Amino acid sequence: MTDETSAVVTRQGAPSLTTGARTITTVWSGRVRLQPLSGAEQAKYSRDTEVVNAKAYIAGSTPILSGDTLSVGSTAYIVRAVRDINLLGRLTTLELERQR
Repeated sequence: MTDETSAVVTRQGAPSLTTGARTITTVWSGRVRLQPLSGAEQAKYSRDTEVVNAKAYIAGSTPILSGDTLSVGSTAYIVRAVRDINLLGRLTTLELERQR
């Protein structure tokens, strides 16, 4: 597992009725632990149309949803699943697909 690093999560809004432009909103920013997955783990977490190739761990609960974009430095990931694996809301796990 890598050290904690700064990240930002954004969400793309619906297109404007007049211009068609989409708004991008910052949903969350803070520290994450990013973990690349091995080939066997990728096969376990992936689906037919999605390839999960990394996980991120965040302390606490967050407003992050599937489909949001997690940016770490110049690398962007699509959030494919959000799991709150602790009943007390102390740890959130994100399953991520790296954008090409």
